[in-house]
Amino acid sequence: MKMRAVYIAIPVLPTLFGYGLNTLLAAAITGGLSGLVGPLYVLLHIGFLILWFFSGWAYGKTALSKGAAILQGNLVGLVSLLLYLWQFLLVED
Repeated sequence: MKMRAVYIAIPVLPTLFGYGLNTLLAAAITGGLSGLVGPLYVLLHIGFLILWFFSGWAYGKTALSKGAAILQGNLVGLVSLLLYLWQFLLVED
C-alpha cells in the first residue's frame, strides 16, 4: 500500500510544483511581488528540474515494466493534454 501512494505522488509532485511556479510568475507580472521574484524564480526552476529528474529516476527503479512505468509516470501530463484538447478543440463557445 505504501508503494502505491509513492507511485501516485511521484507524478503529482512536479505538477503541483509547476502550478506553484506559474502562480509565482502571475504574482510577479501583476506586481504582487517586487524584487524578490527574479532570483527566486530561477532557483525554483532549477529545483523543478531536479525534482523532474528525480521522479523519472524513481519510476525507473520501480518493479513495473518499462512501458507501464513510462505510462504511469506521465499519466498526469496525458490527462492534462487530453483536457486541453477537449477544451480548445472539441468544445465550442
